[in-house]
Amino acid sequence: MGLFDKVKNKFAKAKDSTDDLVEANSDKIPDDIENKDDKVSDAAEKVIPGDDKPGE
Repeated sequence: MGLFDKVKNKFAKAKDSTDDLVEANSDKIPDDIENKDDKVSDAAEKVIPGDDKPGE
């Protein structure tokens, strides 16, 4: 496994953690911020695959 793969895996775990936090606290987060997070998550998913598929 190369350096890029290791970095990609670390970012994937961080992205998944962020997605989980936003999902768990969605009632406390304003809708516009949640929508922005969804857009960023979907864009990142194309480069750094995580546990979820885009749009989930």
